[in-house]
Amino acid sequence: MPRVRTERAPDHQGTPPPAPARGGLLTETERQHLAQEDRRDLRRLLVVLVLAVLAGAFPAAAYLPSPGRVDHLLGRDVATHAEVVAVHPDGRCGRSSRSRVEVRYDLGSGPRLGSYRECGAVPGRGAVITVWVGPGGTIEDRSPAYDRVGLAASSLVIAGLALAVGWLVVARPRRLRQLLREADRNGVGFAAEDVVTVRGPRVVPVRPPQHPPAPAYGLEAITGRDVVRAELAAILDPAARRWRMRLLPPHRPLRRLVLLEHEGTRIWAAVDLRARPTLTARMRPGRP
Repeated sequence: MPRVRTERAPDHQGTPPPAPARGGLLTETERQHLAQEDRRDLRRLLVVLVLAVLAGAFPAAAYLPSPGRVDHLLGRDVATHAEVVAVHPDGRCGRSSRSRVEVRYDLGSGPRLGSYRECGAVPGRGAVITVWVGPGGTIEDRSPAYDRVGLAASSLVIAGLALAVGWLVVARPRRLRQLLREADRNGVGFAAEDVVTVRGPRVVPVRPPQHPPAPAYGLEAITGRDVVRAELAAILDPAARRWRMRLLPPHRPLRRLVLLEHEGTRIWAAVDLRARPTLTARMRPGRP
């Protein structure tokens, strides 16, 4: 009897769905996509670095435009004693009040008047304080060293926070891609499966009408983000499209790498199962 050759049925677009390589979970197209995303990480890190530098420059950009601030930071002003002659209200600094403090000082050429602005508590009239007088007559009530340290510390903290947030944004997807590659390389099999609907960044397990509504679980796409957006935008009711979700063994508590499949479309993603126990109660053993 002649041998009959069988082929995979075409998907809804008339083309055969991509098949994973023998002994692996990923198709060749998916492997190429992961490699392309890794190359893009360099550009993303450069963007994060530029944003961190710009964020770190913000304190200096807010401090330096005031007259005399550059001379003050460079130590070109002169420290001297001054007497407070008047204190005038001058608006507010957030929740505290701001005052304009007028002082009288003498640098050897006779008494002169000057003023500076300060938020919060200020010295009273008649108090003798130390001020720094700039070449243009500007007055500062803090030393250049104090302002240098404060400006540098503020810049480092803001730049560090921006860098940390940016690094987390880049490093998290990279870690998920690494876990998916390891599962593909080690020949890990699927541990469970379910039927879900995709609603934006969440998946909702399909349950019979007589069962309580299933909770939504957070979804983070690793591949096929553009496919998800395009397909969800193309239908009026995302709940009408059901996806087969196959889960890999957990790589950490309550987080699973999953494969979503619908009519030949494959999307790898990470699902957060912290809304337990509805999904795990209906998991069915899958084939490795």
